[in-house]
Amino acid sequence: MEVDEAAAELLAGPGDQNPDMLKGEHEIITEATSGTTGSTGTHLVGKLRRGVGHLIASFEAALLHVGKYLLDSAHSDSLIIRAFTALATGPLKANLLRFYAHATDHTRRLSSIKANAKFATPGTGATGISLAAPGGDLSTVVSSIKSDYGVEYVYAWHAMGGFWGGLGVQDPEMAKYKSQLLLPVPTPSILEVDPAVAWVQPVVAGVSLPLDPTLLHQEMHEYLASCGVDGVKVDVQGTIGLVGSSPADGSPGGPALAAAYHRSLEASVARHFPGNHLINCMCHSTEDLYNFKDSNLARVSDDFYPRRPASHTSHIANCSFNSLFMGEIVIPDYDMFHSKHPSAFLHATARAVSGSPVYVSDKPGHHDFDLLKRLVFSDGSVLRALLPGRPTADCLFENVSHDNTTALKIWNMNSVNGVVGVFNVQGSSFSRRYRSFRTHDSSPPTLTAVVKPEDVPPLMETKNKNKISESTDGDGISSPSSFASSTGLCVLYSDRSGAMSVVDMDSSTGIEVQVAPNGGCDVITICPIVSPDGGSDLDGSDVLFAPVGLVNMLNAGGAVMSCDDSSSCSSSSSLSISMKIRGVGQFLAFASHRPVSVEFDGKNVEFEYEEAGSALRFIINENENGPSSAERLCSVQF
Repeated sequence: MEVDEAAAELLAGPGDQNPDMLKGEHEIITEATSGTTGSTGTHLVGKLRRGVGHLIASFEAALLHVGKYLLDSAHSDSLIIRAFTALATGPLKANLLRFYAHATDHTRRLSSIKANAKFATPGTGATGISLAAPGGDLSTVVSSIKSDYGVEYVYAWHAMGGFWGGLGVQDPEMAKYKSQLLLPVPTPSILEVDPAVAWVQPVVAGVSLPLDPTLLHQEMHEYLASCGVDGVKVDVQGTIGLVGSSPADGSPGGPALAAAYHRSLEASVARHFPGNHLINCMCHSTEDLYNFKDSNLARVSDDFYPRRPASHTSHIANCSFNSLFMGEIVIPDYDMFHSKHPSAFLHATARAVSGSPVYVSDKPGHHDFDLLKRLVFSDGSVLRALLPGRPTADCLFENVSHDNTTALKIWNMNSVNGVVGVFNVQGSSFSRRYRSFRTHDSSPPTLTAVVKPEDVPPLMETKNKNKISESTDGDGISSPSSFASSTGLCVLYSDRSGAMSVVDMDSSTGIEVQVAPNGGCDVITICPIVSPDGGSDLDGSDVLFAPVGLVNMLNAGGAVMSCDDSSSCSSSSSLSISMKIRGVGQFLAFASHRPVSVEFDGKNVEFEYEEAGSALRFIINENENGPSSAERLCSVQF
């Protein structure tokens, strides 16, 4: 694989430097240099051929690595970059196209909008089946996925223009879409950031696209919907603007072509997948973002790269900072991850505070269910925070990947409390020089961060308030209104240590949180303390209460939908707190006094009370009358 790995590094852009993509090329080389027969003579010849082939391959790999080093260390406008660009788009273009055709899918074009033979039956495998082979029965496959595995929604992936390389130029079924073969011309600004764009697949091979994609999108989505597909993830959106730069006759330019494609896409999705079942992907160009009129979900990250250790901490930092801007336009999508992976807990924790949906791309049978159960209930729902996760104010102008001092803190809100994820993402980042993820410090230090209530701006609106009610503002965050005097206090709960700390809402000190190097992390739930009797004395007779949530979940506070005083509704003189809770597991609350009783779903439940830590705990079992994520009533009597 040494030639393949070196060639991948040399030829691919920063998003495609995966040696596995060269498996096809490797197999061709292997077949050409190997061979066995029963003859001793031919066997010796075969061994000689393989030896010579290995020497040639090693020499080629060495040359490619040298080339890679020279290109990486060269300025975008240097002589070596310009020379290699000229070779790649000139004398070496044919060789490059053959390489791409064997090594990647990115020059392939769509020959039919219908499923191929890989989808003939639910049990059909992909081995040995041509991508162009007809005979698919997608409706049977989708039906099987839903009925056999209890999957409620099935989405299909497709590129904005059909497939990576667009539509087949000579395929009869594609003729009615009137596509044109367009050769993109990267702008000087793009080439300054990444010179490799000059020789990536779309630029060298071209993309075949219709200038009006309405018919393509409508017919593709009509077919998918008829097969039981519920929505689409639409990739390769950023390429449309690049392709629009082609000097071909009739090309409207990148912004206009992108706008036309988004109008077509969203109109087709509205017709065939009502409910906005659309995930936008590879769409960070403003030509895409500013054309999201109806769709509201988009990737805010590069891909999840399971075999690139340097990418994982960078992934979290990039997602959070990208959400500063993109979170004003879309719900952030942090991409999928593997639940069985050295960085799985880092990725899971980031998803818990991100406001992003949760996806995993696990190989079937390779799952960490203990970790997944901290994100997902048995009915498939998640405790998704209400806002796009963003860096806290004290992180915004710090280098959370390079300064060996600053931990990344991502804040968000739940219905009645705030949440802050703390991450040690020092040591690795995306290198502008090498145009790839690089580890610049393999032993970054353990970091200490201070988490305080003011890290969560909407939470500070509850200061001088004392009731967290069901009425919500446009974000779904409960709007507090006073029913007694303010406590001005809140509880901070650490997921990693399990400890609760009481701090003043105005405190500038907060609590210290240590996070280990190479992706160490913690989740801090911040919950305002309420008081049904109007007091605020921690050491006196006043009753103070704060619902932390389900501590078996990473976003514990997401389980609490409302919390208010129900004393006025009681015929007795006792004080009581009423909550709406969703989910299953161990519930934790701060209570300054031992409750008289805890009632859940209309029944008294056993509870534990730790006086020294003011910790109230009880177990919430599966819902016998509905899904586990359904809201249920809980009352705590004092």
